[in-house]
Amino acid sequence: MNILNIIMSTNTVTGGGSVERVLKLNKYFNATLGVSSKILSIENDPANDAKLPEEELILLPNISKRWYLPVPKLYLIWQVVKWSDIVHLMNHWTVINLWIFIIVRLLNKPYVICPGGALIVFGRSIWLKKIYQLLIGRRIVKKASAVIILAEHEKRYLKYTNAVSRIENGIDAEDFAYDNPEKFRSLIGLEVGIPYLLFLGRLNKIKGPDLILGAFFELAEQIPHHLVFVG
Repeated sequence: MNILNIIMSTNTVTGGGSVERVLKLNKYFNATLGVSSKILSIENDPANDAKLPEEELILLPNISKRWYLPVPKLYLIWQVVKWSDIVHLMNHWTVINLWIFIIVRLLNKPYVICPGGALIVFGRSIWLKKIYQLLIGRRIVKKASAVIILAEHEKRYLKYTNAVSRIENGIDAEDFAYDNPEKFRSLIGLEVGIPYLLFLGRLNKIKGPDLILGAFFELAEQIPHHLVFVG
């Protein structure tokens, strides 16, 4: 089976959880017998920060870093979609997803989409997002063989499709094989011997840091933990 993953960036610093999810999926797909996986993305700085093998990564030149607008190499996109047995779209508000959707439909290829919490019209360019959703966004989601959600509350934004599967982010045990927690604490300035709660993510309302902060204040007198924000 050939799997094509679509993500607008492979930059592991600025790409956040979506990039991490796709990189891990690609890694474990390729470690599975009978599965070949590739990533189609847009050039960023650095272009291949994930240090993927050349045969696993296809990059489109970037016209605009603000909008992640790739050069429309439609023949190249056509060839790589034709190679695939199934296409996995990550994110939602992207030009590359629009192009892939059109070609996938022309080639009659099955595809799944994981919006990654991005179905909410939120943040910058709200009117552009509303227009995108009205013209094509809902159709991309509706025509998918499956919509993968990361959390149960995402279902409320998917009333126009029933093909929903909840698959939470996995954990690679190798990423946590750290044998000296005391040294780690000293490096980041955490006192040894004190338990702590960790929030790790973008400091934005959509990520809910206010919720964990409010809950911590309610429990602070009852628990010995410190609260640490990394964002």
